[in-house]
Amino acid sequence: MFVGTTAPRKPLERRAARALRRTGMPIKRIAGRLSVSPSSVFHWTRDIELTPEQIDYNLRRAQGASEPRTGREARGNLTAGLP
Repeated sequence: MFVGTTAPRKPLERRAARALRRTGMPIKRIAGRLSVSPSSVFHWTRDIELTPEQIDYNLRRAQGASEPRTGREARGNLTAGLP
């Protein structure tokens, strides 16, 4: 196999992934949004360095501390206290 001799695959997804990563979005979330693998996103964006603030935000969000729960997870046990 000849590496780097063909046109890039999924050029629109690659461009979008790079733009999202520059905003600090985590790789797995980018992959889910674009329906591509996390490894593809990693390779497309590996040269983009996050700021300390972006890293801190992602770490806090991974621990569930920065955003309120929404949707199904917020509803959780709606019937827990009912007879």
